Amino acid sequence: MRFLFGTATLADVEQLQDNYVLLQNKNSDIAHSLSDQLTYIKELDTMTKTNTNAFTNLSSIIQDTIVQSHDRFQQLTRDFMWFNVTIYNQSEIYMKIRQLHFALLHLIQQIDELVATVQYVLIGKLPINVIDPQYIVKHPKECNLAVTREL
Repeated sequence: MRFLFGTATLADVEQLQDNYVLLQNKNSDIAHSLSDQLTYIKELDTMTKTNTNAFTNLSSIIQDTIVQSHDRFQQLTRDFMWFNVTIYNQSEIYMKIRQLHFALLHLIQQIDELVATVQYVLIGKLPINVIDPQYIVKHPKECNLAVTREL
């Protein structure tokens, strides 16, 4: 009833004052907590900026490394292509050299046969490999075949 008519006792005033002091203490605790939280947020903001700068730096280093790796890969690819072309050209040159070697051996054989034929002609005989086999068949009386030890 005393609240209805606006009367308060000393005990009520003391209780209100105790509640006020309690709220004032809680208010300072809340202000102190908010101050600590703002300090943490400021430190977090500073750390975030530092980490952002470090992340940006790391990203640029990784990007540079990837670009350099790509450039090295392209250089390596060019070197392999040049190597393949060189090997192909060398194999063609080797094949041509082998063909020339075969042609020279064939030429040496023909020169040896020519020298042997000239030696037979110089001694007055004609070697059998110079005479056409059809000629021997058509003119058997004109051919005098003699087997010598030199053959």
